[in-house]
Amino acid sequence: MRKKKEKLFSKIIIVLFLIMIAVGFMIPGSIDSNNDSQGYVEPRICQVDVDCYLICEDKPVKVLCSQNLCVQNTCEEGNYYSFNDNPLSFELVVEGNGTSLDLIGKDEDLFVKFSGNQVSLYSSGLSLGHVLEKVGMKIDSEFSMVYVNNEQNYAYSEFVPKEGDSVKIVYE
Repeated sequence: MRKKKEKLFSKIIIVLFLIMIAVGFMIPGSIDSNNDSQGYVEPRICQVDVDCYLICEDKPVKVLCSQNLCVQNTCEEGNYYSFNDNPLSFELVVEGNGTSLDLIGKDEDLFVKFSGNQVSLYSSGLSLGHVLEKVGMKIDSEFSMVYVNNEQNYAYSEFVPKEGDSVKIVYE
């Protein structure tokens, strides 16, 4: 009789243990500790601005491609570089070893357009670093000098051009 009680007791303990294991795996999955209804969105890889289009409320939204990542991945995210139909224009001259370099952008880049020495920016707040990124260049403070309106500028790639600025970058 005692062995039957021990077997019954051990069976009850095993069943309770199995129930606790099952509940332990089910409860964490059902609790939403993160109240973020949006969830995590993977960054989108891009090469040009056209790769970053979004459709928000049945309308296409142009999104900037910077450092091979789209700066906005969902319609709910903020867009620091919204597209502006009225471009800001400035002159950009890049010299290397005494010769002027031709800057040729890609047609698929929507936010920065090159026409000779004239650059048109279709978003406010784009820096000189963003502009040069579109033609595969970077500013190196050790080997280059930046002049804005004939005055040396030490902001280098962080400089944000204004309408009518004349920017000259000299690589030595």
